[in-house]
Amino acid sequence: AAMSVTTGVAASFVQSPAPPPITKTATVSFPAPAVMCTAPDGCMATVTLRYVNGGAVSFSYKYLSTPTGAAIMAFSPSTGESSGGFAILAYLTNMKQVSAASAIKVKVAGVQLAATKVTSVISNRVQTLVTFIAPFQSSGGNKQIEVWETGREANTATAAFSYIDVNKAAILYSDPAQGDSELITFVNVGVENLGSIISSPAGLSLAITPAISGVRVTVDKIIGSKTSMTHLVLKFFPVVISTKTEVLIAIKPDRGTLLKTSTVTFTYLPAGQPRVVSFSPSSAYEVGLVEMRISVANFPSGTSPPTAGDVLVVFIMGVSNVTASFLTYKKDSGTRAAVEITAIIPRGTVGSLTPQLLVQSKSVLVSLGSTFTYNQMPKVALTSIVPSRGKIVDITAVGITLNNFPAPLAAFDIVISVNKIEARVVAFARADASLDARAVQTMIVYAEMPCCSDDIVAGKVEVWAYHRSFPRDASPPAALFEYYNPDMPSVIKVE
Repeated sequence: AAMSVTTGVAASFVQSPAPPPITKTATVSFPAPAVMCTAPDGCMATVTLRYVNGGAVSFSYKYLSTPTGAAIMAFSPSTGESSGGFAILAYLTNMKQVSAASAIKVKVAGVQLAATKVTSVISNRVQTLVTFIAPFQSSGGNKQIEVWETGREANTATAAFSYIDVNKAAILYSDPAQGDSELITFVNVGVENLGSIISSPAGLSLAITPAISGVRVTVDKIIGSKTSMTHLVLKFFPVVISTKTEVLIAIKPDRGTLLKTSTVTFTYLPAGQPRVVSFSPSSAYEVGLVEMRISVANFPSGTSPPTAGDVLVVFIMGVSNVTASFLTYKKDSGTRAAVEITAIIPRGTVGSLTPQLLVQSKSVLVSLGSTFTYNQMPKVALTSIVPSRGKIVDITAVGITLNNFPAPLAAFDIVISVNKIEARVVAFARADASLDARAVQTMIVYAEMPCCSDDIVAGKVEVWAYHRSFPRDASPPAALFEYYNPDMPSVIKVE
């Protein structure tokens, strides 16, 4: 038997199953022959089945065009907020059926999304539906979205999605926060989410409150600008005041909206009054213990200049005070000096505060001007134990690596626990000796694993690690150590 299609291409067929003589129906299978079809909507063909004993039957068959050029794409919804996080459904046509969902890639505003952000792909010969999570954008407006299948980049679909800017501008930093009223003060400022690129000082407008005679502030220069972050310098000119005076400087793009307005707080200090020029760091873990360096101008000196023991760094008045450990005079006029003060940050609670300097002998209290932040301690991470096996009847000496560990003062501060039994900590060392010895860091701990009790049995055990003063920051239990009975067979390695 033989058949042909109207294109003139011959094809064979298989009749399955072979019908008995009285059968009035039969199933015929054959491979569809290749044809040339360039019409975007495909081509209709008439297939004619001819019988060897005469007669024929015909039917219509549609050939879909192999997509060429760019796929066509539309979105639902067609707009969304710049904060992102919502689902976008991309409807694509003129795109070959996708063989695997993992082959679909999505790029938004030039940045490719992680595979986990592409949540659904449904594809057939007619259309492909791709659902993905919209990423954050630092500005509004049309953002180009591209969708393609790996290996078929020439068929990439491109269309614009409209973002609505809802990102509130905010001050990321402002330093210094105070200055001498008879001097020019330059203040470095970082502003997030202005939503536009500021190329010159003229691109920003300033508003000063309250209205104080003589107060003048300008944008001195733009250090760098993107839609997500702008770094600039404000210039505060001298002003005549007799008391400490605070002003607010509202910054916004020229012709910007209230959404894009952010406010810097600056304090004018009376001429010659002690002031903190800078301090570092501006944050630390709640355990404290690291050094803070504070630069001070117009520090009182005189015939009996204060010493380090005379200076308190006040974190919470009457609750959390530390005595300066070093005080270095950089320049001294005889009555006023430029000094650098070093103190150890005390333990605190998560949150922000504004520390002060108290010079006890001179009854001088000076604000640091900006906030200091205590951050949540990270959990200790126990990453390795070497060796990782030991006998139930012998002590095993091990080396343990602990990340995010608060600086211990002695081996007693380190707790290594197995089945609620503490291992004996013999010694410890910092993995990076160049770091401040008081900082939270990676420690190498040398310990003796417990043995020889009814609580120590063969098998893997969970090991805990923490600083004795901070048990709530203990590492999650890690089954990194295994006990074995030397009198019983045990598996050492499988290869």
